[in-house]
Amino acid sequence: MKDYLMALYSRFFSTPKNDDAFDGICKNLVEAFPSSKKLVLKLKDQEAEFCDNAAFAAFVTGFRLAAGIACELKDEHYSFYDEAESASQLSEE
Repeated sequence: MKDYLMALYSRFFSTPKNDDAFDGICKNLVEAFPSSKKLVLKLKDQEAEFCDNAAFAAFVTGFRLAAGIACELKDEHYSFYDEAESASQLSEE
């Protein structure tokens, strides 16, 4: 299922515009403390990874919401609590 969601994510997600404020702060930090360049690069990598994970989590949440709405429209009575309970039972096994 995760592979399918990743494919949908890559198909429909559009990258937001880059915020130049963070890049400017990083540049100023490297100029002020040249020895901190590696640390600043690690920070930027962590920021990119965090943003990717957060965007994917938001996409999955929106997809689940849409699936729940679709089930409600079909009178299948989707329940988040039932899904969470079944997921926790699967993880316990």
